[in-house]
Amino acid sequence: MKASCRLSLSLCVCVGVWLSGAPWAGLRLMATVSPTQTTSAPSPVLVGAQTGAELERGSHHRILESIAEYRAADGTILRRTNQITVLATGMFYESDRQWLETREEIELLAEHAVAQRGPHRAIWPRLLTPDGLIDVVTADGQRFRSRVLGLSYYDASSGQSVLFAEFKGGEAQLTSANRLVYPDAFEGTRADLVFVYRRAGLAQEVVLRSRPPGPERFGLEPALTDERLLDEPEMDDSSAGRARSPLRAVNHGGLTRPRRAEDCAPYLAAMGSPLR
Repeated sequence: MKASCRLSLSLCVCVGVWLSGAPWAGLRLMATVSPTQTTSAPSPVLVGAQTGAELERGSHHRILESIAEYRAADGTILRRTNQITVLATGMFYESDRQWLETREEIELLAEHAVAQRGPHRAIWPRLLTPDGLIDVVTADGQRFRSRVLGLSYYDASSGQSVLFAEFKGGEAQLTSANRLVYPDAFEGTRADLVFVYRRAGLAQEVVLRSRPPGPERFGLEPALTDERLLDEPEMDDSSAGRARSPLRAVNHGGLTRPRRAEDCAPYLAAMGSPLR
């Protein structure tokens, strides 16, 4: 008696078995192998990367050369160059036809505090009085001057506002490289007036050191009332009876006057802005 059996395997191997007389009297293997596939060379392996020379810089960007090193299968080192563009608001400022890196710092001088190592510049009287002016020059040369009036409540439902703390002024202190503080600068509540100089702009803040009188005390609805820092913008040089700012004496020539007070918003809190 003869019997045959055929099996198909994943390796395309066919097995035939003949049984003749005694068990396993004969065994025959038949194998078919698929065509050999070509093996690709291994890809180069990254072994290091670094930035190279600076190729370009501007107000808000810089372009750097990048260099990457790869090791091929035979040990050869391959170098590839590319470019990296770094973006940040106010990264550099122009001075004497050169782009210099912005430094977020305020310098405390004998009579003034000055921030002048960036695209926007500012100057504050070291001893700031209610009539004193804060002077800001934007990156495009516009000039804004303002004085602080005080802290107020504004009721959005009625449109009413109440001044609950008048600005009394004080002497400037540097609490960090870019943070200027006039401590206890208001009458009616304990609060500090703070300016923070950054590459992207100038922030004006108020830090409350005590709880101010509530808006309900002035007949306002607390749920609809905001606390606000009031500033009065100085629009031109012809305004009579107002203190002059020494900004030009710090060699910030070529200044222009602002067209609208609201143009100042990106650099300094506009008049009547909510406290932050």
